[in-house]
Amino acid sequence: MKIFGKAAKILAVICIVCVIISSFAGCGKKTSTAVGEALGETVNFTFYTSEPDAVSEHFNDMMDEIKAAEADFSLGEGSYLSVLNETGTSYVSATLKKALEDSVIVCTSLGDIVDITMGKPLKLWGFYTDSPAVPDPSELKEAVDAHTMDKLVIARDSHKVTITEDTAIDMAPVSKGIALDRACEAGKFCKIPYIATMGDITLAYGEGPRDGGWEVQLRDPFTENETGFARITVKGKGVQNNVFVSSSGVWENSFSEKDKAYHSYLDPETGYPCDNGLASVTVVTESGITADALSDAILINGFTEKSLEYIDAFFAEAVFVFSDKTYYVTEGLKDSFKLLDSSYTEHTEAPATELF
Repeated sequence: MKIFGKAAKILAVICIVCVIISSFAGCGKKTSTAVGEALGETVNFTFYTSEPDAVSEHFNDMMDEIKAAEADFSLGEGSYLSVLNETGTSYVSATLKKALEDSVIVCTSLGDIVDITMGKPLKLWGFYTDSPAVPDPSELKEAVDAHTMDKLVIARDSHKVTITEDTAIDMAPVSKGIALDRACEAGKFCKIPYIATMGDITLAYGEGPRDGGWEVQLRDPFTENETGFARITVKGKGVQNNVFVSSSGVWENSFSEKDKAYHSYLDPETGYPCDNGLASVTVVTESGITADALSDAILINGFTEKSLEYIDAFFAEAVFVFSDKTYYVTEGLKDSFKLLDSSYTEHTEAPATELF
């Protein structure tokens, strides 16, 4: 069995490395960078200022929120979420309760294509372990048939949360988006433009150093060295003056067994990895949880009219990459999209009319 890529280990322990460095970037301006670790990923902040001392406090505040999110979402022994999964009824933290409520709203809006109650099917695959494997078909079917958002009950007047014994919560589809949402809120008094990356999700605030925007490289889903096949330029917008970029791809948590590759984006109806001709999807929108969930949902759903409807409904834009190395860019990103790899060509086929 060969493991491809890095498992997104929700159990990873926070290790904040407050390293502030000044470096030159575009137009003669300087940036200050800061690095931390969370949710199994390196968290990189780049502030558009030449004064490291001006950003240290903001960075620490934002990393504290990311640390709190990891503690809430951890599946490790003794965490609020693990106790809930073990006991079926538990009083959770205020932050986890809100995260669950927000997740229900987003997942339901996406037709439950992504679903935080898919914990048991995901556990059967072992994607977050060192030994993932194809599960027993009958066990997988039983776990898939049992999962439903209706089995998650969140009390209105307390922090009590209840799930049935055949259900388990896994926040992986939204965890990094929520963590960066919280970081953004913690940094709301920071008036210095910055960009933060956590794995395959990026948060940008304000205007960046290159033509008023931040350049985000889009990973090539067919190479293991994470080189970019294209890049887009984004800038903060809306009341919060921020924007999120989330990419989901078949490289994540992938492994092979008997010469067949598997990844962790499971069809909620079958429990098996989706296989619809898409290799990756990148979504751009103003909410971290929405970007995180939407890129997952569209990758699972495929290049369909319904997927494009979801993009419009959430005021988002997207880049689709197909298994034949073609790409499709929605209208709002075309001016900022730059292809870097000439082996890619534009996708010309119309989206499928079949709905999920």
